Amino acid sequence: MKIETNAGMLKTALKALKPVVEKGFTIPVLNMVKCAGGSLTATDLDCEFSVSLPATAFEGEGLLPFREMLALTSVLSADEPLTITIDEDGGPAVVAGRAGRYRLPTAKVEDFPHISLPDKREQITVDGEALRQAISYVLPFASREETRYYLNGVCLFGHAVVATDGHRLALCEGVNAHDFKNLIIFTKAAKLLAGMPPVTSLGVSESGLRIVAAAGGMRLVAKLIDGTYPDVRRVIPQDAPAAEFDRMALTGALNRLTALSPRNMVMPVAVVSDGSSVALSAKGFDEVSGDERHAAAGAPISAVFNARYLRETLRMVRGDTLTMSQIEPFAPVVFRTGHENRLLLLMPMRMHDDMIDRARGFLGAAGEEKAAA
Repeated sequence: MKIETNAGMLKTALKALKPVVEKGFTIPVLNMVKCAGGSLTATDLDCEFSVSLPATAFEGEGLLPFREMLALTSVLSADEPLTITIDEDGGPAVVAGRAGRYRLPTAKVEDFPHISLPDKREQITVDGEALRQAISYVLPFASREETRYYLNGVCLFGHAVVATDGHRLALCEGVNAHDFKNLIIFTKAAKLLAGMPPVTSLGVSESGLRIVAAAGGMRLVAKLIDGTYPDVRRVIPQDAPAAEFDRMALTGALNRLTALSPRNMVMPVAVVSDGSSVALSAKGFDEVSGDERHAAAGAPISAVFNARYLRETLRMVRGDTLTMSQIEPFAPVVFRTGHENRLLLLMPMRMHDDMIDRARGFLGAAGEEKAAA
């Protein structure tokens, strides 16, 4: 094998592969990248990602150690010309620059594993930019638990893209012209797809357990999660009355109240609105607690949220006005983001009726003070 390129181009290609090459692979060949056909390829046996490498010469094929090559290119100047060779009869990979020569371990190229692809694949046209934005939007809500493995990714669900961890949910409507049936892309592959240039189509295997996407010199082959995604629409309230809040006021109140306790603790925060005002009440360790009241409009809301989940949800909301919808007290709450095709949903925490009562009491006391004034 012989490759002629420069350190900057090689470093860029290697960094694109970094999400695939996990630390601590026990199979040595998975710590290698395959150089062949003008591209570098990495795999973790669940997804295979290839990136084209600009080069003045690219002959043959071979394997290079990922971390050593990334470390080397990171300390060389970007315009440093590099010639990489691997003899056909074995021996180390040799990387030659202007003033140095570096020898690195390699392995048999035939030992590099590839994800098998069936001959029959359906090529589905997609709006690549809309799909990329939708995946990026819902990904923070994907589960990380092993028990419900089918939630550990992003699902192309009919014409929508959705992710949930069972406690919270993010959904983008109208993303897909095609009516997808339970296509679950696990988190790492979804991140790679969202980071690629917009694709124009997805190749989906007949079994629905493999996808292929290619654009801009990048190619992703990924296994899909073999499971049944829950019908998330059943938990999304339809035509629920909405309440309106000042997003920045609510965010500021939450930040102040949660500053009372460590960030890593599960801190309940009650949000109660009577249609004209909203109270937030929080309770931490050692009787630490706090309450705030702010203006509100619209329908009443009563719910207790995990403070971290609420903070992350508010961070994803855009615009000055935050809209919450709820069918009845203690029911799931839908947060609208200002984009009519996007929504976020939080499941309220149970067994915290005292927090609701506390917030209602604070609202009532504030109202009495206002009337007296």
